[in-house]
Amino acid sequence: MTFKSNIYHFNVFRKLSHYSFCIFDIQEFHAEYPQFKTKHAVDFYTLFVVKNAKGIIEVNRSKFELKRNSVILVSPYEEYDVTETSMVGKVVFFCQDFYTEEFNITRLLKVFARSALSDRNTPVIVPGKKYSELEKITSFIYNEYSHKHNTANSSAIIRSYLNILIMRLISFKWGKPEKKSSVTDSIILKFSHLLEANYNLQHNTGFYADALHISQVKLNTILKQSLNISAKNLIQNKLMAEARKMLVATDMSASEIAYKLNFHDNSYFTKVFLKYHNITPGRFRSAHKKYHK
Repeated sequence: MTFKSNIYHFNVFRKLSHYSFCIFDIQEFHAEYPQFKTKHAVDFYTLFVVKNAKGIIEVNRSKFELKRNSVILVSPYEEYDVTETSMVGKVVFFCQDFYTEEFNITRLLKVFARSALSDRNTPVIVPGKKYSELEKITSFIYNEYSHKHNTANSSAIIRSYLNILIMRLISFKWGKPEKKSSVTDSIILKFSHLLEANYNLQHNTGFYADALHISQVKLNTILKQSLNISAKNLIQNKLMAEARKMLVATDMSASEIAYKLNFHDNSYFTKVFLKYHNITPGRFRSAHKKYHK
């Protein structure tokens, strides 16, 4: 994974009140972090809830027009650049690990996935009359975050609101599920459960396809069409999420983490981690651990 522009990690944000989550007023954010006005990538999810906007957003070299009453979705490691004359609303940043502490990764992937089919390729979603509901949910998140309650439940409350926002976006983006898609969703859900139970022992797609009584080709087709990701990459995604969690929340060495996740050796684990994050495990720990509460 090679980047021509800057890539920022979550430690770019100052004075975080919650680990791996923050929300800003867009205009205040751009004033405080002007470096985000140039082309860049980040290792976390970005979600703009835009009341008013004029200009262009470029994501992975494709340009899209900004629209009022819209939502803009940018996945980790996507290079993007916003050229705008005015942009009013809120911007949410969160790590995958913040959301998946309680909720399933496939929901995130379903919202942020791009598809060459129809209008799902655009990062800009225009929900029409449903925008006011999305704006209200975002306001609840902003108020909870801004008040800095610092209670044990504050992150859980924010995560719950974020989950509602994600599920509303799924409903808008994908519409009412058809009978055929419900079968697909069932396979994805079963795969998710299998992965959760076996990720540290089974890294091969064949194991999961056999357990689901389908071919590897069929499994990959389902995942690519619905989530725009292969089974191999989803398995690796889970492994890297667990690696990040252990790097930040424990004092285990990289070799101990590699062993626990059933990698052949520490050098291979480091190679995979570096390819996935564009940073070594040691540097990732140094950059993120001080923000863990």
